[in-house]
Amino acid sequence: SEACAYFDGTISGTVKVQNAYLDEGGDRVRLDWEEGEDFPYGRIYIAAYTEDDKTGELTYYGDTSIADPSTGGDDYSMYLTEDVAALRVYAALDLDDDRVVSSAEPVGNYPRPVVICDGSEEDGIDITIVVGVGDPDSGGGSGGGGGGGGSGAVGTVRGDIDITTSYAGGEAAAMLLDSGNGGPYSIVWTTPEATEDGASAPYALPIYGSYDDMQIVGGWDTNGNALLDPTDTYGAYVTEPGVDGNPVAVSTDLDVDGWDIEIPLEDYAGLEIIPFVRVRGELTSEIPYSDFDAASIIYVTAMKYRPNLETTIDDILDGYDVVSYRSGDFYGREALGYELIVPANTIIYLWAYTDVDDDGLVQEPGEPNGSTGTDDGRLSIGESNLIADMVLREPPPEDTAVSGGP
Repeated sequence: SEACAYFDGTISGTVKVQNAYLDEGGDRVRLDWEEGEDFPYGRIYIAAYTEDDKTGELTYYGDTSIADPSTGGDDYSMYLTEDVAALRVYAALDLDDDRVVSSAEPVGNYPRPVVICDGSEEDGIDITIVVGVGDPDSGGGSGGGGGGGGSGAVGTVRGDIDITTSYAGGEAAAMLLDSGNGGPYSIVWTTPEATEDGASAPYALPIYGSYDDMQIVGGWDTNGNALLDPTDTYGAYVTEPGVDGNPVAVSTDLDVDGWDIEIPLEDYAGLEIIPFVRVRGELTSEIPYSDFDAASIIYVTAMKYRPNLETTIDDILDGYDVVSYRSGDFYGREALGYELIVPANTIIYLWAYTDVDDDGLVQEPGEPNGSTGTDDGRLSIGESNLIADMVLREPPPEDTAVSGGP
């Protein structure tokens, strides 16, 4: 596969949505679905893409969606033939079911590039999307979306959505975003009618609050998946053809016409999703690596949940990402460099474990481990890459406890 200069094959796997809440200590706790519970969120968008190593810009090569997700997880499949060597895959959940895959939506990613060049299928490209909800013991509810709903007066912005390129169908929407493309604070959908030059439809967008430096943006569902996602076509409110009218100030006092939206419009490339960030660092050891048993395996992992005394290799491998090293990788070294791929805007538990005798068990007496961040390895991940060094620490001979564990 390393000789592949192009991509030709089918990516398939399962996407699961997993609820979790934060306990009083700020640790994430998994909340399993109740038997027979209805799926409470919207659609799931899945994309295959590449990332520019220098700019971080994403280029999309294919996508699919799950229109009616289930609590038990759902299969997906994408056949792609592209002039790239490898593709990455992520899935985003339309959390508040407003049919917009925005930058604030929960995202899960497959941590490694997928390489296929013989037309075969690569199955098992499984993705878990973790959704933050309220602590069930405190009566808290799940997190809300970007809408700015208030009571009382409602303003209205009206105009036409004008698609100025060849139109072969698809819904369009007008929406209110902030200056950082956050939101939508309001959205209204419509179905354009074809014209000689493209398509057009009137819209009336409700305004629920008062905001400065906002954007009136239009989106056209060109891929027909009933979502606005990064591969669709976008434009914005214009003061005259081709002239961007944003930013704008809006309020509940507005009752205006003539705020036409032009799609496509230069500089409105679409909704930006940051599917993952890199956590990099060096792993050193209190015990010289040359003194490790030849059978030893070292794991560096970003886990979804706080580890405890019962943490197993299955838990390690079920993390967001994991790298492992055998004696040939670390013998005689002073430090091991690592890189993990984790979803943006999440919580991870960053740990290093050693399976000294390669028996599939960790945290046995005399097996070094280490973490970073808080005592339990907890790190809050934003939208920027992170550097975090760790040290494998030699435990007391009879100590089997995890540092910071219960």
